[in-house]
Amino acid sequence: MTDAFSKQVKKWDFNSIVPDILRGTQLPLPVATAKNSLKKNALSAFYAKPTHSAAYWAAKTEGFDFSREDRVDAAKYNLIQWQGLLGENVPYPSVRDGRDLSKNRAALLRQWRQSRIVALKESSSTSEKAVQAGGGK
Repeated sequence: MTDAFSKQVKKWDFNSIVPDILRGTQLPLPVATAKNSLKKNALSAFYAKPTHSAAYWAAKTEGFDFSREDRVDAAKYNLIQWQGLLGENVPYPSVRDGRDLSKNRAALLRQWRQSRIVALKESSSTSEKAVQAGGGK
């Protein structure tokens, strides 16, 4: 923290990444470039489109007070987000293991991304087989 109060000015830069899902909104966003966009892969493609409509989220969060921070029941909200983004058939973690995920963060994120890509490919493959068998979408 003391680095923030150094008397020597260090040059620094910040480039925000605009998630693809926001590109379909009316937000005033910068034009998409390689520098401000996510790399295109199965994971970014999966999260590029909304999983549900605004009406779905409004119904699920009806009665929640979003007028100020910390007025929402965090446990209920986390469960709603989990089910809305991952699906109600994906088990919600009932026990937290308390690991410090700030340690070895890059490796943990790499491992998580790879597991999601594998899961998406398996899910896609299962859907394609169902379509080929005549039981598809």
